[in-house]
Amino acid sequence: MENEVFTPLLEQFMLTPLVCWVKSVGHSTVTDGSKLSEYIELVDGIYLNEIMFEILEDTLAP
Repeated sequence: MENEVFTPLLEQFMLTPLVCWVKSVGHSTVTDGSKLSEYIELVDGIYLNEIMFEILEDTLAP
């Protein structure tokens, strides 16, 4: 029952503009291609932290 509700919401969330932008900017390490793996990679914070460091480096460059 939970999968029937969660899976469509997860797929919808993974197609939002912000998630698409983050995925296009960073370098994903997900190899199985599942939406759940991509979601877990986003919410664990490591992936987003790496992207924020890239943005910070770009703004500090002379």
